[in-house]
Amino acid sequence: NAIGSFCLINVTLAIFNLIPLPPLDGFKILSLIIPKHSYKAMMKYEKYFALGFMVVLLIDFYFFAYISDALLMGANFILNTCFMPLFNMIFY
Repeated sequence: NAIGSFCLINVTLAIFNLIPLPPLDGFKILSLIIPKHSYKAMMKYEKYFALGFMVVLLIDFYFFAYISDALLMGANFILNTCFMPLFNMIFY
């Protein structure tokens, strides 16, 4: 089902994007929660966090593949239990 695959990919990317590391949006959410002095200290090293994240992502691809598999299984469970009955009611 193309719609289910599309939703699964988007949910997985949304969950991945919420990881609280500087190149991702989860860090921006974290910055709203942590104290200002901690945020300023982290911002001094933001570019190093981003560079390190990219290096780890490129070098240790299998580790991230394992994490993405876990995220895909979770997103697949959510889609199958919550949204697929709704899609089936609407489209079939």
